[in-house]
Amino acid sequence: MKRFTLLALLLLASGEAAAGAFANTDRSASAMGLSNAFVATADDVSALGINPAGIAWQSPQGFMAGTSIRYRNSSVQRPGLGVAPNTGVPDNALYLYAYRMPHDSNFGYGIATDQPYLVNNHWPDLAGSSDTLLDVRRFSGDGIWALDSSLALGAGLDGYFARAEMVSNGQRFSGRDKASFGGHLSAMWKPQRGLSFGGTLRSGSNLSVSGAGGTMKLRLPESLAVGVAIDSGDTLRSEIDLEWTRWSATRSMSVVKNGVTVQPRPLKLRDTLDLSYGLTWSWAEKSTLRFGYSYLQAANRNDSLNPGIADQPGHRLAMGLGGDMFGAHFDFAYSYTHCAKRSVSGPYAGNYRDRQQTFGISASNFY
Repeated sequence: MKRFTLLALLLLASGEAAAGAFANTDRSASAMGLSNAFVATADDVSALGINPAGIAWQSPQGFMAGTSIRYRNSSVQRPGLGVAPNTGVPDNALYLYAYRMPHDSNFGYGIATDQPYLVNNHWPDLAGSSDTLLDVRRFSGDGIWALDSSLALGAGLDGYFARAEMVSNGQRFSGRDKASFGGHLSAMWKPQRGLSFGGTLRSGSNLSVSGAGGTMKLRLPESLAVGVAIDSGDTLRSEIDLEWTRWSATRSMSVVKNGVTVQPRPLKLRDTLDLSYGLTWSWAEKSTLRFGYSYLQAANRNDSLNPGIADQPGHRLAMGLGGDMFGAHFDFAYSYTHCAKRSVSGPYAGNYRDRQQTFGISASNFY
């Protein structure tokens, strides 16, 4: 535990943590209850969305379905103009995972679908920026290779399907992207009992969303997540994760029609580094309580905030419960994100306020 505490302090000192732009970090209720500090644990079917290599230590096959239901209260107080509310209703996320990893083989495979990018902002009183809706669904296929009892690797292909709707300056856009691709690599290493390391590297992808009103080209960022988990006896597990996301590669959400930019939406984002800590208490057989915390920093810069994204720095607290009933395993989670008021300059100057709540539920089966 002394070594773990020292490592945690080093990680905290290594940089500012973040969960930025239009990312949706929730992949399952089990991970959400830990504030998504799960990359070095990855001990249920949702490993396919976080660290597929973790499948190597699970039952021969499994399935999971779940959702996260999101609520948000955000607004901006503009100098001399009063308060402008953000009335966009956050989209709920759905995910499905399934895998097969026979115990008489060193190889397995899995398929997954989730929604890693979601945003829905509506600023009816903010001139020049009204509606921004972006929903990106990802379909993944993975191959998992257990080299031995302590090390497993995974590799997979990602396919993205996007839907976007935007309104600004009287211009309307609605479009879809049906086929953009990327890939990812994952690893899990368990050098000794009660200690595990995990990591997932995911490439970006270039979306081309076309439809009524023109075309929007959007670059999805690369990301790297790493974590370490340590067990204290048979009932407690602590994990700390870092996830770096290259948001600086996402430079525009502008809409172009017939060679003319009809909705100029340049982005000036900074790379982010998520920091999450999770604590799991196995208080009874096949039953767990989870607690998590994340420190968040926005990808938007103070001098160039884009209200279509409108992410803010803050703190996230989470808790969850998991157990068996009705012949399946169920997980429940709740998280609350508090963002301090943020004063920004530029075209959309003002004091921004944001509060977010999320409820998660998932059901899984192992065979």
